[in-house]
Amino acid sequence: MSRRTPTTHELLPSETVLPEDGHIHPGYVYICDGHFTRYDGWDSVTLLEWKRQAGFKEVRRCDLFGHKGAHLGDEVIAKAKL
Repeated sequence: MSRRTPTTHELLPSETVLPEDGHIHPGYVYICDGHFTRYDGWDSVTLLEWKRQAGFKEVRRCDLFGHKGAHLGDEVIAKAKL
C-alpha cells in the first residue's frame, strides 16, 4: 500500500508532523518514520487509519520541491520510483 525509501536528509522547516485527523491522499509522498513514503491507496484515508494499517509512529509532510532545489528530490524520486 506504500513505497518507502530511507532518507538521510535534514528535515526542512515545512516538513511538519501531520495531525492524526488529517487525510492522506493517493499518490502523495510523506516522510514516515524517517522514510520517504508514497501512499498508493485508491482513496483518501485519515492519517490515524494509515498509521494503524502501516504501523507508522510519525508521519510528516514531505517537501519534494524543497529537496529538488538541493538535487535531492530527483534522487529520491528515482530511487523510490515515485
